[in-house]
This record gives sequence, C-alpha cells and structure tokens, in this order.
Amino acid sequence: MLNAPGCSPPPYSWTPKTKKPFHSLIQCARFAKQHSRAQTCTKEYGIDLVLVQETFLKPSRPRSCALPGYIQLRTDRTDAPLGGTAIYYKRSLHCCPIDLPTLSNIEATGCRLAVTGHGTLVIVSIYLPSSKSLLRSDLEALLALGDSVILFGDFNSKNRKWGCGIPNTNGTNLYKLSKELKFKIIAPPTPTHYPDTLTSRPSTLDLAISKGVSLYLHCIEEIDTPALNNIPDVIQTTDEIDSSIGALTNHIQKVVKRCSREVPAAVDRRKVPADALELIRAKNAALRHAYAYPTSENRCRARALQRRVRARMLEVKNEEWSNLMEDITPSHQAFWKLTKALKSEGLELQCSHTIPPVDIHHITRVEEEIRHKTSLEPRDDLSPVSLDEVQKLVKKLNAKKAPGLDGMSNKAIKCFPITFLSLLVAIVNACLKNCYFPPVWKEAVVIGIHKPGKPRDLPASYRPISLLSGLGKINEKILKSRLSEYLFSKGLIIN
Repeated sequence: MLNAPGCSPPPYSWTPKTKKPFHSLIQCARFAKQHSRAQTCTKEYGIDLVLVQETFLKPSRPRSCALPGYIQLRTDRTDAPLGGTAIYYKRSLHCCPIDLPTLSNIEATGCRLAVTGHGTLVIVSIYLPSSKSLLRSDLEALLALGDSVILFGDFNSKNRKWGCGIPNTNGTNLYKLSKELKFKIIAPPTPTHYPDTLTSRPSTLDLAISKGVSLYLHCIEEIDTPALNNIPDVIQTTDEIDSSIGALTNHIQKVVKRCSREVPAAVDRRKVPADALELIRAKNAALRHAYAYPTSENRCRARALQRRVRARMLEVKNEEWSNLMEDITPSHQAFWKLTKALKSEGLELQCSHTIPPVDIHHITRVEEEIRHKTSLEPRDDLSPVSLDEVQKLVKKLNAKKAPGLDGMSNKAIKCFPITFLSLLVAIVNACLKNCYFPPVWKEAVVIGIHKPGKPRDLPASYRPISLLSGLGKINEKILKSRLSEYLFSKGLIIN
C-alpha cells in the first residue's frame, strides 16, 4: 500500500517490490473525485503509469481530469452514468494505445508498452461492475491481445485466496479460470475496499492478472529525462518554447546515444578501377609533398597528376554511363528516374550556354507593385499547425542529411512516436503565436571544404557549409508555406 502525505489513503494504490525506490504503477478508482489527490501522488512519487476505474468522466468533456506530463487514454461509459476506465502514462515511456475487442460485461482501456529485454507488454485497466458476472469469453479476449498481458483493476471478485473473508461468485469463477487459462492472480498485501458500515469486513476487490510475463515491473523502459515530464501541456511564452526544445533535444540525444552502435567504414565504396585508385593515391601524395616543399618542380608534378586523375575519372564515368545505357531495362531501379530527367523540358536550357535576356520592364513593374502593396495591414493570425501536416513533412525528410549542432539526425526524427510529434506541433504553434524563432534553431555547424589546389593556410581556400537543426528546418518549411500563402493571396508575389 502506497501512503503519501496529502493523498492517503487512496482507494487502492499498489507498487510492486523492486530493488530500487522506483514506483512504476498506481491504480485507483473514482478518479473524478480523486483528481487533485492523484496529481499530488504522481508528482511526489514519480509514478510512471496510472490505471483508473470508475472514472465517472463524461464523453462530452474529453480534456477533463488531465495530469501534467502524462498522456491520457480513456473509455467513458455512454449508455449509463458512472463507470469508465482510463490509463495515464508518462511522455517519456515508449507507449501507444491499442484497440480492444468487444466485451460483454467488462469495461477496459488498453495500451502497449516497451519493456527492456522483454519486447512489448500489453497493460489493460479493467472495471467489472458488481452487478455483472465475470465471463470467460471476456478474459480470453483480453488475454489474447499479446504474448505478455497484465490486467489491472476492479474485478469485484472476492476469494479467500487473496484475503477476502467471504467469497462471491465472481471470485470463485476467477480462481477457477486462473487454473484453466493458466494466468496468475496478483493481490496487494492489504485490503483495497473499506465499507462504510462498521459491521462489514474490508475486502480485496482490486487485482492484477498476468500471463506470459516473466519480469519485475521495474523493468518498464523509462528514459531518464525528468525535464520532459515538466513540459507544460499548453506552451505559451518564449521561455517555455526554449525549455521545451531543450528537453526534447536532450531526450532524443540520450535515446540516440543509447541505441547507436559503431559501424566500420566501408573501404572503396565506389567501384573505382585499381589503376585509377593508384593514380589518386599518387596525386594525393604529390599534393602533400608540394605543400610541404613548395618548389616549382613539385607543383608541376602535382598539377600534372591532377590533370591525369581528372581525365581518368572522366573515362571511368563515361564507361559507367555506357554500361548503364547498354544494360538498363524497365525493371532497373534508375530507369524511370533517368527517363524523366532526359524528357524534362529544361534540359535544353540547362545545356545551353546562352543567358536569357533580362526584361527590365518586368522588373520595374514588380518593384512598383511591391511598393504599392506593402502598405497593407499586417497579418498575424497564421493558421495553426496540425499533426497531419508535421507527419507529412517528417515523412519527406532525407534520412541521409547530416545533423546540425543538436546532433539530431533526420533518421532519428523520422522515428518519432506520436507523442513527440504532438509536442513538436505544440512548440511550432507557440512559435507562430509569439512570432518567435528559437535561437537554438539558428545555430549551425560550419564545415569548411577545401578547394582543390588552394593553399590550406588561407581561409579563402575553403568553401563553408552550414548544418542546421532538422527540427528548425521543419519549422522553416511550415513558416514558409504560410508566408507564401499570405503573400500570394495579397498579390505581393506575382506568380
């Protein structure tokens, strides 16, 4: 029994024994009346998963009884008052909702949870009204949701096996089904129901049923990023935007670092002929020698090898192109891409060395139109960003692009769960509302690429390339689409 100051005694809260003070689960009833108490318990004990029965929540109020830092899943009773079940899980958990089968007497809400060294675990919040019977078909349907299933909740089942003085029919059937369906019944060490009358004895109505679970519950996968759970549900100020971005970035960095592995670099990825490789090595050695001993003879030899390498690589590319043209078929991976490139209308213009004439009259007309339209009233009510829009942008990201200063690659962003994408939507909407672009997304990693044949001790010999944050690029695309829509609608840009 978990007794916290200011929230004791709860209707039922049970934490399994673990090797460290890590509270994984809390289960309670009549949540609508215990909401403030539950907030105190979850904040003080760092509860990861909250399973609720008899929520008394109404379908017309989908956002009621939210817990800060938690994702809410709920099943409200629609045909009668009272009842209902819900699950709250931390944002840092790898968790997602699941669809449950149609049940006859049991009310339930389920989720699928990632567990270290165990795969996935199905957890279901259960409520069986006292007026209804426990059916074998309901339990079979719930236990068939996965290989590892845990059912928590109010079964309204009494049996002496878990400390009830007087058994009832549901308790007898539940114990009998545990032998037939081969599941375990886990009961807390103290009663969970205390009647109002002094003549009635306390009983244990809230139980856990597990099947195919061979682990301690402290193995539930949690990312050690407490700041992620402190992000407000509604991001409003610029300080909250910066702190939310920092928490999300730190979270992803830890996950990527933990899940990454070193891969040996491939040798000679390009299938370059052996003679060409030897020529390239000789050219590089000559350049290093000329840089160390800058005599006219060494420089001439290096330039001669550079010309030979360029000529040989041009021959290799022409040979590869000829082989591709001879061997290509409609089933080849590059067939349709090559066909589209050859048929493009701009190919002739791209190959032409002539520059199209400049239309001075058109440029003047555009400038006059812009000066005339800039006197319009500014617009600050840009349409908010939706989850679907962000999902489409993430799907189009190039996974091979290099990450920015935050080290978050596009490949990691494409693996974001719905909870992280929802958080990104909230951050971007807050940026639009505050007309704010986070400074951390403006910072870039600048890499200098050496220009061939230029001295390495001069800054002008390098071509700089800036690597920006992938999340910042998504924000830029969203902002660009809304600004373009506005500018085109007002005629500030002539199409």
